Amino acid sequence: MVRVSSKQELLNQLQTAIQHSILFETLLNSELAIDNNCSDSYDDDYEYAFARALAVMYLAVLSDRYSVERHLLSRRKDTILDRLDHYSEYNHKLYRGLVRMTPQAFEDLTLRLSSTDVFKNTRNYRRVQMQIAVGLYCLGRSGNGGGVRDAAFACGCSWGSVHLWTEKTIKALYEINTEVVTFATKDERAKASAWVKEKSGVEEWGRGWLVADGTHINLAWKPAMNAREHYSYKGDYTFNVALVFLPHSLRIVESVVGHPGSSHDSRVWASGQGIVAKPRLHLDEGEFVWVDSGFGYSSYSVSPYGNTFANQSRDIRFFNFSMSRIRVRAEHGIAYLKNRFQCLMGYRGNLYREEDHQKAAYAIQACIIAHTFASRYDRPDDVAEYLLETYSPEVVQDVTAELSSYQQATEGARVHRRENQVRYEQELARATEGMSQRQLATFRADAAHALREEMVTALFTSYSRRFEDTTAASRRRGRTEAGLESEQGRVARRNEARRAQRSQQAQQSQSQDAQ
Repeated sequence: MVRVSSKQELLNQLQTAIQHSILFETLLNSELAIDNNCSDSYDDDYEYAFARALAVMYLAVLSDRYSVERHLLSRRKDTILDRLDHYSEYNHKLYRGLVRMTPQAFEDLTLRLSSTDVFKNTRNYRRVQMQIAVGLYCLGRSGNGGGVRDAAFACGCSWGSVHLWTEKTIKALYEINTEVVTFATKDERAKASAWVKEKSGVEEWGRGWLVADGTHINLAWKPAMNAREHYSYKGDYTFNVALVFLPHSLRIVESVVGHPGSSHDSRVWASGQGIVAKPRLHLDEGEFVWVDSGFGYSSYSVSPYGNTFANQSRDIRFFNFSMSRIRVRAEHGIAYLKNRFQCLMGYRGNLYREEDHQKAAYAIQACIIAHTFASRYDRPDDVAEYLLETYSPEVVQDVTAELSSYQQATEGARVHRRENQVRYEQELARATEGMSQRQLATFRADAAHALREEMVTALFTSYSRRFEDTTAASRRRGRTEAGLESEQGRVARRNEARRAQRSQQAQQSQSQDAQ
């Protein structure tokens, strides 16, 4: 049930009363007209007198912003901008606590957002800074601290300003989305690949220099619209988001936002407009992404084996464990994002209409944009401060040991990627021409299995380790060697039984024909 304000509830009651009054007075006037035999002595000025009085009351309530007596609340004399000016010189930690980024990052972000369509008509630069500071403060809070009243008191502004300025900040951030959330440069590719090689000890694994994972953005309360679609397998109402990271720097290079919590990870990943839609625009031939097992099969992704298979095989446990040392960087990147903008811990917006769903998606993407922009200015100590809210000091020290800086891609590299994508689409069209949907699915699965088998073989070769309980054929079927032989034996016995049954049925049919 949609909640309404006391004013709207009063207006609804008055509207119902007016409708009933008009109906009652119409019947009453009809009876009076019959009794007076349509006499002209009846005064028309008294027709619908009660309904008119209710209508006047309705307009009076509608024209007044407040339906109850209003008491002005005292505000704090210093605004959030005054405290930022003070903290920028004396305490950067408290500065980050307010706007979730360093002073230099906030100054540069404010300067960039001031030229967007949202803020370009605001001539007072200090006012732009104030509005963006309030917006970032709200995005950086969760739970009771994210309430409008608490934010208004902390920032030194009105309740309405909190809503308005947060929406303006989100719109301005979304406007610079393509400028901030960019793909990896050539230098970043090389650094990420070198990091994977060093971490895994496998030369071939350096071809997988991206990690991807999904995360659920919890809703603070049950949505009024499409609640069942937002109900996730975790038992919460959520949005399902897919993120792609550079493992060496935790920088987000692609995001897929907007799917409700019930959407499967593979569906969210498949709807992306980046790597999935145009793989050769982002990856060279032979390169791939380390993904979760729920992301499905493709020729440019490698996922771990299922837990059931891993529990049965020492070989597969070793592969999954080695792969987890790379893929865990996606979990670190998600914690880095959510601990900076903690509204992603529990989105407090209402979902009453379709535009509310779009507004929520914009808010999530705005957090990703602001986080990506601010992370360029973060030193390892700044990153550690966010991660310490989730991980132990030992893990955080390992994560921040080899973080590198951000660089922008060159136009020449972009042209080369576009040419690779065109060539890839032509080759894929020739290879899959005339295939049915089932054949296409088999084609993708075969390519994914072949790529993963190549990585498994490279891992065991690099560590001079022999396969103990699996073969290439058994790993493809998700079985141990003994399990595959047992399955093949069951299939052979079942086929033999079916052949014997068909032979017996044929003999019976022949004997009946002979009779």
